[in-house]
Amino acid sequence: MMPITEFNDPEVVRRITEACKQILENGGNIEDVLLFLKETSNNQIPAFKVISELLRIPISQAKEIVNSSETWSSEREVHDRLMRDVNRAFDELEDHS
Repeated sequence: MMPITEFNDPEVVRRITEACKQILENGGNIEDVLLFLKETSNNQIPAFKVISELLRIPISQAKEIVNSSETWSSEREVHDRLMRDVNRAFDELEDHS
């Protein structure tokens, strides 16, 4: 598994993006690409970057694709639960102010 810092190197992003193009050219779909990216880095941020490059779309759209995918659904659930907990904690702090 590649550390997230490796994705700061444009050459690494180019190579990973090319591997993703191959997946699509060989009949794979976007979920196959996302699974490859998850197995490569296990972090959504590099996936945002590569999907943006691969599909030539803004990073915000790439983020939406990654976040709404089946591949990253467990991370989305963890994030959503964390945000609910944070919001609840802020609400409790406001109640005690």
